Amino acid sequence: GWLTPFRQLIGAYAFGLLLITFGSKLKNKNKRYASLLPGAGVAILFLSAYAGHLYFKFYGSTEAVLIAGIVSLAALYLFTIFASDLLLVISIAGSYFVPVLIDNVSSTVFNVSLYFAFWGVLYSLCSILLQRRILISVTSYFAIVAFQFCLVEVMDLSQAQELKWGISLQLVQFIVFSFAIFLFSVRWKQELTSSEAWSLFPALFIFYGFEYSMLSDLSPKTAPWVSFLFAIFLFVLYVSAKKRLNKASLNSAPMIAASVAMILFHSVYFKLWPGAFGVELGLLGVLLLGFLKKSGIDSKRFSIAFLFLWIIICLEYCAALGTRYSDSSFDSIRFALENLAFAGLIAYAYAKEKVDVATPSFWLLFFAALQALHGLEKVAGLLVIRPYSEYLCSALWAILALLSLGGAFNLKDKLLARGAVLILWIVSAKVLLSDLSASSSIVRIITLCIVGAILYASGLILKKFNSLEA
Repeated sequence: GWLTPFRQLIGAYAFGLLLITFGSKLKNKNKRYASLLPGAGVAILFLSAYAGHLYFKFYGSTEAVLIAGIVSLAALYLFTIFASDLLLVISIAGSYFVPVLIDNVSSTVFNVSLYFAFWGVLYSLCSILLQRRILISVTSYFAIVAFQFCLVEVMDLSQAQELKWGISLQLVQFIVFSFAIFLFSVRWKQELTSSEAWSLFPALFIFYGFEYSMLSDLSPKTAPWVSFLFAIFLFVLYVSAKKRLNKASLNSAPMIAASVAMILFHSVYFKLWPGAFGVELGLLGVLLLGFLKKSGIDSKRFSIAFLFLWIIICLEYCAALGTRYSDSSFDSIRFALENLAFAGLIAYAYAKEKVDVATPSFWLLFFAALQALHGLEKVAGLLVIRPYSEYLCSALWAILALLSLGGAFNLKDKLLARGAVLILWIVSAKVLLSDLSASSSIVRIITLCIVGAILYASGLILKKFNSLEA
């Protein structure tokens, strides 16, 4: 009929241009509302550019790329008139869908690199010149994902040389956007807002996932070290921006801290750190936690970074409880010391809370006691053989409880006193139900008398403690 495919395409182009024209006429009445018309017009022009090549086959891929490029530049120009972020988003989307949809652009590595480099640099410059940081944010998402898609299509990522190209090109693209954000902040003396910073976190996460996947395929041993260096790069970039802006801290600090913590959690904890010495890393985590708290770092503001630290501490705390004995005397001693070190550090944290807030956490006391009891059990096993180690273990537990009870009395710490009495009850139950099961009657009678005396004495001390408190 009359409405031929050619006329359909021309009509689509004309309709897109008509919407832009109407929007321009109405901008003086309601600029924000009028900008929706050019936004829709630009979207239609992009679709027409794609359809003319992919659907109607009226022109080749080169012409389609040129038309889409002209529309993208036109959208940027329209932004200077309407100041609508919608135009920026449509321009970016239209540009980065080109290599995904049109084969000629992504036919070679050179074409892919050239295309993405051009638009990445252009949008970064426009972002700085137009004072619209959203340009960099949105561009980074489209660029990283579309670029990875094109790499998979173009390259044989099973080949080492191809992988190196892919890793390098994606890295260069990320560096371009990173420095664009840095230069924007320095040029206009405007740091990232908190929402702007967190809007970049998923993009960074996606980039890291793509890059590490390719790096691990290329060189599994090198990948964690490169990941570690990447965390340092982010930190250095943040410190540089902070110094250039002459500020003590930036709004982006929590996002950078979360990103660095996430990367170190993956590269150091899971990859680089020897698994046999994981508990030592947990102990270092406890020390770091104490240092950060003493330094006045706000745990709520940096909650995600602190979460990664807490995960390491909790996992290694449980690992320390799970280890028992080893054929190696060195490892057996190390396991016992790990328990006692955990107990000592947590007990110190409990004592600090007693001084600082006067109401220390019951859980700190509980977790310290759990490690201490487990560590003393290992010490007993190292000193004497079974079944005598069981008797020595009970004695060491009782000594710990009595020392804790005496310390509670001197410090007037009711919670510590109750915890000590609880340990004594645990010791008593262990002695009665386990240690004496194979003993003679005389030994049982003597032991029962000793246990009874200890419990009675602890009760008197606790009662006296309560009377002093009252």
